[in-house]
Order: sequence, then structure tokens, then C-alpha cells
Amino acid sequence: MRLFVKAGLLVGTMDILGACLQYYVKTRNNPIAVLHYVASGAFGSKAYEGGISTAVWGLFFHFLIAFVFTGLFFLLYRSWPLFRRTGILICIIYGIFMWSVTQFMVIPLSRIPDAGTIRFSTAAQAIGILVICISIPLYYLARRSYSMKT
Repeated sequence: MRLFVKAGLLVGTMDILGACLQYYVKTRNNPIAVLHYVASGAFGSKAYEGGISTAVWGLFFHFLIAFVFTGLFFLLYRSWPLFRRTGILICIIYGIFMWSVTQFMVIPLSRIPDAGTIRFSTAAQAIGILVICISIPLYYLARRSYSMKT
């Protein structure tokens, strides 16, 4: 349980920092907009007017999602031998999976005002962030944890 919490906090932090850095480099705007975007899933377009309290909600929702993906990764790693044998390939596949779930399930079911058109370059950057900030760290944490238990 402690590993799950540490892993969720680690990858959630790395992912949001990666997303905020990417947003800032691309737009030169305040990356708090990333948290407002996440919060808009629950609050709609009003999230962009909510200030810091709405950003905190966005951070909460972001970590909630990060913990769900962390738990699923550990479950799959423990119960599916292919996860343990394929290394970086499974990290890339899991990154694509997380992006796909977010784009094609979470966003359409949310109140995000206009998700816009998916462009390959934007999708590739988002998947790259997910692979580097979530999948790879989770893979190494799971591998280390489960090898210590055997």
C-alpha cells in the first residue's frame, strides 16, 4: 500500500510538472491553465474563471486519475507476465493506453467545453509525457518491488 501511494504521488507529480512545462514552453502562458483545463472536466468552462481554488480541484482530479492508472499498472504487472517481460515496449503501450482512455473516454464523458481536434504532434507529445513521467517510473518501481519480494 505504501508503495502504491508513493508511486501515485511520484508519477502524478512528474506528469503534471511535465504537462505544465510543455504548456509553458509552447505558449509562454501561466501553466495554471493546465489545472483549470483538468478542473473543467467537472466544472465546465467556469473552471477557467475559478482562480486558485479551481486549480486545486484540477490538481485533485489529476492525482485521482494518476492513482487509478498507477493501481491498474501494478495490478497488470503483478498478474500478467507479459508486463514483466516486455520492458520499455509495455511502457510505450501503456502510455498510448492512458492517452487513449483520457481522449476517448474521460474527456467525452466530462464537461470540458471544447476538446478540439486531435493533432498527431500534440498526441505524440502527450503520449511522450505519459511514457516518460508515468509508465517508465511505474515499470521500474514495480520491477524493483516485485523482485525484492521473490
